[in-house]
Amino acid sequence: MGGFSLDSILEIEPGFLDEEDHHEHNDDVKSFAFTSTRPLDAARLQAFFRDIIAEHARDLMRYKGVVEFAGFDHSVVFQGVHMMMASDAGRIWSEGEVRESRLVFIGRNLPKGALLARLERCVAS
Repeated sequence: MGGFSLDSILEIEPGFLDEEDHHEHNDDVKSFAFTSTRPLDAARLQAFFRDIIAEHARDLMRYKGVVEFAGFDHSVVFQGVHMMMASDAGRIWSEGEVRESRLVFIGRNLPKGALLARLERCVAS
């Protein structure tokens, strides 16, 4: 998806290219996942991503998933890096297949509990 842009990285992390003699690990980087066997509402999930990108773009390092939307006969696959996100139609769900949405987020200082609660509100009524 062309998610790496050196100019964008330098805007977010000005010291990205600085030479240093040591390597530092950052314990603030964490991942978490959301899984649901209930279909999601497309408009609600779109609003969720719009909001979290606006609020946490700098700290959203990577996010991706496969989603079941209510009323769709196929899965939807998405991936994102910071403010850049792309999605596409996935494969058609098979007859009798357990349909499941799985979303994974990797980032710094993300409010996991609040984001998971917001994702629960994206479940279709």
